[in-house]
Formats: sequence, C-alpha cells, structure tokens
Amino acid sequence: MNPSPLVSVIVTAYQGARFVRDLERMLVNQTHDHFECLIVDDGSTDGTPDLYRELSARDSRFRLLADYTPKKIVGFGREFAMGHAQGTYVAILDHDDIFHPEKLAKQVEVFEAHPEVDLVYTLHSRFLHGTPPTFCTGQATKFRLLPHILGPLLKENFVGCSSVMVRRSSEARIKGYVGSQEFRFCEDYHSLLRYVWLGKIAVVEEVLTYLCDHGQNMSSGSRLGFAESLFGLSKRFADQGQMEIARKIESQACKTRARYEIAKDPKAALQFAWRSFKLYPRPLTAAVLAACTLRRLVSA
Repeated sequence: MNPSPLVSVIVTAYQGARFVRDLERMLVNQTHDHFECLIVDDGSTDGTPDLYRELSARDSRFRLLADYTPKKIVGFGREFAMGHAQGTYVAILDHDDIFHPEKLAKQVEVFEAHPEVDLVYTLHSRFLHGTPPTFCTGQATKFRLLPHILGPLLKENFVGCSSVMVRRSSEARIKGYVGSQEFRFCEDYHSLLRYVWLGKIAVVEEVLTYLCDHGQNMSSGSRLGFAESLFGLSKRFADQGQMEIARKIESQACKTRARYEIAKDPKAALQFAWRSFKLYPRPLTAAVLAACTLRRLVSA
C-alpha cells in the first residue's frame, strides 16, 4: 500500500497521437508514482483514443474516459474528468507539455506542509517539439506562499496551464474548472483568477513544467475570440461587484482586440488601444497605444 497521497493527472487530448508515448514515459518517470492519469479525448480522428486504450491496458494508472461526449472546448473535458478524479490533488496537463520528473512530488510536498493552500503552480519554460528539455534533479524544493498575486496576474497571465495542481476538495468550493462556451478562449485564465480570488496560492520557484511550441500558436481568429472571452470575463466580475478586477480585465481585452485590429482596421485598433490605456494606464498598454497610433498615421 503506497502511503503517499494519490494525485489525479487530467489530460485533455485532441489529435495528439504523436504525443502519447512521450506522455507515458514522462509520467511513468515521475518520482511521485502514486498517481492516476485520466484522459479525455475531444473527438480525435488520428488514432489518439486507440493509443490511450492500449496504454490503459499496459498500465492501469492510465484511464481513457470513454463516456465523454466531445464538445471541442477544453474546459468541459476538464470538468468531466474532475468528476471522475479520486486523488487528493489534481494536476492539469495539456497532452503536448512535459513535467520535470520531480514536479508532482514537489507540489505534493508543498500541499502537505500547508493544508491551507488551494493551488500550487511551478515556473515554466518553453521548448520546441522534437527537442525535449534536459532536467536537473535532487535539488531542495524552493517555494513561496503568495498572498498578493492578484495584482500582477491582472497585468499578465504568467502561470502556465500545465504547471497547476489544485487540492480536489477546494474545487468543490471554488469551481475553477467548469466548462464554459463564453470563456472558451480564456478558460485557463478564468480558472486561475477564481482560485486567486477565492483561495490561497503557492509557487514552487523552479522550472518544473515545459510548454510545447509546435507551430500551432494562437491564430488571428483565436486572438479575436480571446479578446471577446476577456470582455465576457470582465462583465462576470463586474456583475459580482469586483469592479477593480473587471476594469483591469477589460483593459486586457481592449489591448488584445487592438492587436487583432491593427493590420485590418488601424482606426478601430487605435480606439481599442486608447480605451485600454484609459482603463489601466501602464507601460505595455502605452506601447500598444503608440504602435496603433503610428499605424493609424501611416495608413491615413
């Protein structure tokens, strides 16, 4: 009987057949080996579900949730998997990202030492698919409790989605991982803000999560969707009386929309950039405003 806490790793997959072997190897090599991996496939047609079924047959810790109805929105898959999770803690993992071998163990260590903490994230870096990162192991865990993270987070989402682990009992109260059509382009940010707003956060100050770049960065249409989702998120916080949070998120939404419009409609881009600056004046917003102003002058 393994005395260490069970960790549920939730994987949402779509057209991810080429990542299955790497994911298996990465989780099997975790120093915290008392885990279950719950996989939700969102309608892949490249053989992803078959590969995960084969993996489940080899290792019972892996389980494909075959009764999930694909919705093409990651948040619904995570919500479904949360309902099946048995672990004391739940780690979020995109199918193409990589964990350091000590990631689960170090996050569990922080949770066990601080029962008041609801979410622990790690620092992250990026790597190109096909060039996996190298790891340093055996270092003492460095972490901090973060009582004042909301302000910095409203300026920029600096937390990698796959770096997050939450206490499962906290999710029932905070409801961060609930699927939403409205927030489909910013659901990671929405989940994180709910935990920061309603819970207690800690960070392991080590790069233990590696986010994969493989030529599928945010498209122009996705950027527009992200902006519209942020506008909806701002309204949600305003409706709950959180006006300062709402104002800063709206500023982010305007800045994102300005970046979308700058090559299409410089006049509209300038209007969104100016609105963003008025809502929340800061250097990065001023830089976007300056770029939009220059583009407007050139196009006039």
